[in-house]
Amino acid sequence: MGGSTASRRVSEFVGVALFAAALIWIVSLASYDPGDPVWFFSTGPLAAPANFAGRVGAFLAELSFQLFGYGSYLIPAVLVVIGWHYFWCRGLDAAITKLIGTGLLFACVSAFLSLVFVNLEVAGKSFRAGGYAGEWLAKQLSEYLNRTGSLIVILTLIFLAIIMSTQFSFGRLFAALSAALQDGAAQAIASVGDWREERRREKQRREVIAKHTKKGVVPDTKAVGAEAASGGAKTRPALGGPGNDDARDWSGDVSPASGSQRVSSPFGTGKSFAPPKPPKVSLPGPLLPLPDSEPLAKAPAERRKGEYTLPPHALLDAPKTERKIDERELMYSARLLEE
Repeated sequence: MGGSTASRRVSEFVGVALFAAALIWIVSLASYDPGDPVWFFSTGPLAAPANFAGRVGAFLAELSFQLFGYGSYLIPAVLVVIGWHYFWCRGLDAAITKLIGTGLLFACVSAFLSLVFVNLEVAGKSFRAGGYAGEWLAKQLSEYLNRTGSLIVILTLIFLAIIMSTQFSFGRLFAALSAALQDGAAQAIASVGDWREERRREKQRREVIAKHTKKGVVPDTKAVGAEAASGGAKTRPALGGPGNDDARDWSGDVSPASGSQRVSSPFGTGKSFAPPKPPKVSLPGPLLPLPDSEPLAKAPAERRKGEYTLPPHALLDAPKTERKIDERELMYSARLLEE
C-alpha cells in the first residue's frame, strides 16, 4: 500500500513537472528573438536576453527552431499530453506506435513547411521555416518526386502520423459531419415547407375575406355562414309591398295574429321590426314507466320458451331442521296399512 501511494505521488510530481516544462517551452518559442545571446549558437555581449524565459528559454527556442522550424510548437503539446497521463497515473496504450507516429508527424510537418515557405525573415534575419530536418527531408523528396509529388506524399504521411499518434478516426469525423449536415438540411427543408404552407393559408384567408367583403355578407353566426357559403341569400320584401301591413299608427300596435309590433312611418307605410319566429321544436312524449328492477317469479306454465326467469327468493332462506325417522314407527304404520 505504501509503495503504491509513493508511486502515485511520484507520477503526479512528474506530471506537474512536464506541465511546467511545456509552459516554459511555449513561452520561449513565443518570445524568441534571433539577436539574443545563446549558448553554442551565438556569442554576443553579456546583455540580458529579450526572451521571457531568460538564457535557458533563448537556448531552447534557438535549438528548437534550428532543428524543426515552426514545427517546434508541437513539442509543448506532446509534453502536455504525456504530463496529463502521468498526473492521472494512466498508462499510454500502444506507446511504441504513438512514439513512431509522433516522430513521423514532426518530420512531415517540418518538411511541409520547408516546401511551402522555404525561408522566413524574423527580426530581419533569414530563418528556415522547417529547420534543418525539414529542409533535408524536403530536398530528398523533391529530388525524386518534385515539389507537387512531395507535397502529396507529405500530406498523406501527416494524416497517417495523426492516426498513429492520437488514434484519431477520420471516418468517425466525416460520419459525424455528414450526419450534422443531413440534420441541418432536413431542418432547413422543413422550415421552408412550413413557411410556404403558412403563406398558402394566409393567401386563402385573404381570398375568403375579399369574397365576403365583395358580397357584403359578414358570417357572424353559423346560419349566416352556411347561407353565405351556399350562396343562397333570400330576398326580403320591399317597403309597401304585399308582405307589409298598413293602417298602423306611430305609437305602435301589436298584431294579434303574429304578436309582433309594427311602427308606422309618417309616410303611411310600415315595416315589421320583430325578430323572426323561432323554429318549431317537437317535445318528446311522456316517458314510459320503468320496469321493475326485480320482476316477480312466474309459474312454470306462464314461462315462455327461451325466456330467462330469476330463481325465487326462498332459495336464500336458511334450511329447515330435518326430522329423525324412527324405524319402529315406520313398521307400525306399515302394519296398520296392511290391515
